[in-house]
Amino acid sequence: ELWDWFAKHGDQIKDAKGFKANWLVKQVGKRFTAAFPQLVFQCGPRGDGIWTFEVSADGIEDQIPEVIRVVNAAPQIPGWEIVKFRQPADVGSIQIGGLVLSATTIRYDGRLVEQKAAVYLYLPGYSRERHDQLVGACFILLDGLLGEYAVMKVIHDIEFKPIDQAPPESKPLQSLRSDLEGLGLDLKAP
Repeated sequence: ELWDWFAKHGDQIKDAKGFKANWLVKQVGKRFTAAFPQLVFQCGPRGDGIWTFEVSADGIEDQIPEVIRVVNAAPQIPGWEIVKFRQPADVGSIQIGGLVLSATTIRYDGRLVEQKAAVYLYLPGYSRERHDQLVGACFILLDGLLGEYAVMKVIHDIEFKPIDQAPPESKPLQSLRSDLEGLGLDLKAP
């Protein structure tokens, strides 16, 4: 039912503005949640006239097979690309509680453990009291930098620490993708 409805209304979603756009996205949300309650989605323009509809596990590794199943079963819809997982994208920076977090303000170092990366992230303004607030922002940045699938499958462990504990060999977070690829790790979703 979701994909049939979406195929009929996909152009309306792309063309809608204001109240109608909000209403249509809510209609997609209702149908998507009814069909796939453990998953989430986001959609938007890709920049070349095509829009993407990303089906996401919302960072829950156990849901990877379901995302793959749902996307593989989706029909071709003209003007849309239905993709597995949140794709890498330029997130820029996130302002949270007076702090600016970005791939240039966060530093990292790490090590390989059985072909997965264990990563230490060093954050400006990090404290135990702000842990939950800052960690959520970090996962948004990591999903943007690496893609959701890579964060779930390639990153084995993440620890968060204050920026003043960053060792001299730490690098800006923006280097993480190229460093992981340089180690031969595959960051692409199946």
